[in-house]
Amino acid sequence: MFFIDTTYSSTMSFGTTVAGGCNGSTSTNQTTLSNQGGVMLDYNNTLYVGDHTNRFFAFEFNNRTGRVLTSYSNWIAFSFLDNRTSHIYITIFMANLVYIWPTNATIPPNGISQSTCSRNWVYAPAGIAVDSSGNVYIASYSCNWVMKWAPNAINGTIVAGSASGSPGSDSLSLYAPNGLALDESNSFLYVVDRNNHRVQRYVLGSLSGVTVAGGNGAGTAANQFYGPTDIYLSKLDGSLYICDCYNSRIQKWQKNATNGTTVAGSSYGISGITPYLLNQPYGITIDNQQNYLYVSDGVNNRIQRFSLR
Repeated sequence: MFFIDTTYSSTMSFGTTVAGGCNGSTSTNQTTLSNQGGVMLDYNNTLYVGDHTNRFFAFEFNNRTGRVLTSYSNWIAFSFLDNRTSHIYITIFMANLVYIWPTNATIPPNGISQSTCSRNWVYAPAGIAVDSSGNVYIASYSCNWVMKWAPNAINGTIVAGSASGSPGSDSLSLYAPNGLALDESNSFLYVVDRNNHRVQRYVLGSLSGVTVAGGNGAGTAANQFYGPTDIYLSKLDGSLYICDCYNSRIQKWQKNATNGTTVAGSSYGISGITPYLLNQPYGITIDNQQNYLYVSDGVNNRIQRFSLR
């Protein structure tokens, strides 16, 4: 009788720790992270990340000692760099606010925080994106919708999900939306529909979404996710990279694909702390040259970098 070890395979990628802990390393020449959220890169490959200590860090390329840009009253979920203004939009999940660094302006602009569903404020904001006109798209995890906030607006417009805020699994509904990806050239908005274990694509202006990845229930099969959190749209070929959180892996879905391919972590959904494994990753991003995938490896308190070439 033979035992097959499915923890590793010859196709698994080796990750390099670029921020946070490294397999329990006690080195003092690094910044400790704690259950960090999403990650973001600028054009100089400076890495930005917020964590459960409520601090928002910047890590220069190949420097594991981070610089604290700012701190907030609660956990930082996701961030987005507006290339027009160089402002960074930061979603503070439990504070029910979006902060704009370095101006400290907020969405909503009056800074009022409410834990109910309304177009006048944001409740449990998660994924965020900004278009070339300055419109801000914000996923509300608790209201099961995505709202668009025009520049200087005092309320938002629902662009995905039910206006009632109720969760659902049909084409007009979402259930705990998380990461967003905006494709302006095709007028598409991609939404990670976390509790429906799928990714929905919307034509901007239409409230009906189409499932382009997952949607086959929770599981570890190549056509499934389990609680996905984040998404990145490739600028090279339009492939989607999806952070499959509870399966501790990153899946790549090519255009019109019916299955994903594991590019980081274990395709079997096995978690771990080795350079080949992840443990409940939360956020992802890719550098502008499309050479490297960066993964916010949540439970392992580190950022891992994987080669895509």
